[in-house]
Amino acid sequence: MAGAVGIPDTVFISTDKPWIVADNVSHSTITVRVENTTTDPGVVPGATINLVVNDTSLGTLDPNPVTTDSFGMATSIFQVKKKSGAAEITVTGLSGVVIQNIDHGSAYYPNFNYPLTGTVGSQVPFNVSITDQYGNPVDNRRGNHIITLHVTGPAPNDCGFAEAGFAHDISPVLDASGKSSVTVRLTTRIGDNNILMDGYQSIPNQIKWITADSKGIPFSMTQSVVPTGSPPTLPADGTSVFTIIYTVFDVYGNPTNTQTLWINTTVSGEDKQFVSNNLGQVVYPYGPRSSIGVIDITATSVANSTVKSTPLTVKFKDTGAAIISLTGNPDMMASRDVPPSTSTSDIIATIADEMGNAVQGETVTFTLANETYEATYNLTGNASLVSSSSITDVDGQARVQFIPGSFSPEVGTPLYNATATGHCTVIATWNGTSKTTPLTWKNYPYLSIYTAVDPLTLAVNQTVNVTVGLRGDGWALGPRPADVVIITNLAGGVGGAARLAQTKIGEKAFVDSADSGVTISLVSIGNNPTYPSAQSAKGGAGPFASANALTKWNQQVSDGNAYFQPYAGAPMDKCLRDPALWNSPVAPTSINASITTCLSTYTYYNPSSDGKLEMDFTVADSAVNKNLLKAEIDSFNDFGGTNYAAGINMALNQFDKVKNNGHVKALIIMGDGITMVAPTAP
Repeated sequence: MAGAVGIPDTVFISTDKPWIVADNVSHSTITVRVENTTTDPGVVPGATINLVVNDTSLGTLDPNPVTTDSFGMATSIFQVKKKSGAAEITVTGLSGVVIQNIDHGSAYYPNFNYPLTGTVGSQVPFNVSITDQYGNPVDNRRGNHIITLHVTGPAPNDCGFAEAGFAHDISPVLDASGKSSVTVRLTTRIGDNNILMDGYQSIPNQIKWITADSKGIPFSMTQSVVPTGSPPTLPADGTSVFTIIYTVFDVYGNPTNTQTLWINTTVSGEDKQFVSNNLGQVVYPYGPRSSIGVIDITATSVANSTVKSTPLTVKFKDTGAAIISLTGNPDMMASRDVPPSTSTSDIIATIADEMGNAVQGETVTFTLANETYEATYNLTGNASLVSSSSITDVDGQARVQFIPGSFSPEVGTPLYNATATGHCTVIATWNGTSKTTPLTWKNYPYLSIYTAVDPLTLAVNQTVNVTVGLRGDGWALGPRPADVVIITNLAGGVGGAARLAQTKIGEKAFVDSADSGVTISLVSIGNNPTYPSAQSAKGGAGPFASANALTKWNQQVSDGNAYFQPYAGAPMDKCLRDPALWNSPVAPTSINASITTCLSTYTYYNPSSDGKLEMDFTVADSAVNKNLLKAEIDSFNDFGGTNYAAGINMALNQFDKVKNNGHVKALIIMGDGITMVAPTAP
């Protein structure tokens, strides 16, 4: 400040334009007046003043510095640049300041900030900021700037601005930053929500849009399937596929996307997750399959498990099914006359398609044909089927039972044949296809092959157990059924009790080894059936002598001749006790005293020589029956005389009871010597 009269201590700064526009052209005049208010009060002319702009990006001063005139005043031109704001101008060394306000230019550039999409029915922000051509915000420092916005959307056009009570129009004021923020509620129907800003100053009309889409929690679901049907059906050919489309909707009925669905089937391991597309759809191709079956498919929303599809039932059917096999198991069997007369064969027809799929629920018809025999036999029954039709099961198998024919079992009957054989063919028919299988039945021993498979239906790479057996079915490889009578000599002759003990061992061993087709009857000789002897332990009441025995005795007493000859050529037995005394045991010395020519070897007497039925025919097919037979044998005691004829007669009577059953007849005599007495009761 050279040449001043006084020392400046006060400065006044002013502008001729409170507001100028940041247009790189406008300017204002800055005036400075300098005074001394202390030592030499008054204006200070000739003072050099240095002006300072706090932000030179706002503008510049020229000239600078300036020199006060005689009135203590000086001026400088503030040249604005392109930036709006408030330029603070001061003087170096002195306190004083003037604010040069720099306003934005005309609204030129709009800038919008908003989401491109939003969930239907939701509220989203919509921000507008406006600048002049140099990027200065069109703010409200010099006055309000009001813009007008409008929003419309798809029917029901229920969009709106929250600040306007959800009306379609609003006129917000730009703030100090040249911005305005509003909240838009999007329509409840998917589609574009258009937001229009009316033209403002240099800005023409502007239109923006927010797409209302649906990512809302599913509220409902629909499904469709191609091909259709009741149920929808495709061949299980390994190539055909169902196309199932699930569509999920939000609470407003809009298809909702990015929603995860669990899709489950009744086939284990087929559970999968899918995400809906922008149409709210999950396109689910199901298949192909090579196995037939009915399958239920269900889709469930992960976000809302109460939303699920109605179970969809689809079916994979067979492809050109036919009877692929017909078997008889066994295919060779015993004729029906062979004990136990229960032989049958399981006839199994299997229906499957070319992919190996079993066909369930189909009716197969069975018939017999070509029943033939290898010779002329005495037939007692023809072959037959228990049923003429059957329905296939889950394994595609239809089963009926075959009953073989039967032959006369009576040896000696007309046309009886011990090696009779019959044949026939079983025919299975279904849906124009048929199969045949031959069957054979015999009344004599043979071998048959049987098979078994588990499981009956297989998946790829699954293990199957196949059993093949060679079988002789009980009677087939065993002896023919036999009726056996065992005659046991209980006579107390040579060997007595010791010999009988060995006899019992042999008889019981025979019983133990008897096959199930053997029946055994026990007959004894030597003991009177009811003689009251402690030896026999049989008990009972007489009389025991037959009229024939008494007649012979009386004749012997009369003429002294022997009349009891056990077999031709044998010595007559005259040492017989008086039959009148048979009711009472007596010592051997009571032999007829009038007969003095008794053989020296006959030192005993025979109180009875009749045969006795100890046990009727009993099938030796169980431990119980075998034990009954052995217990009866164990009860035998030695006593009496040997009379095989009486035992044989009893055995013949037994055989007469079962003469027509076709069994082999066998007689076993367990004795220790020759016949010693004749029958007294033939």
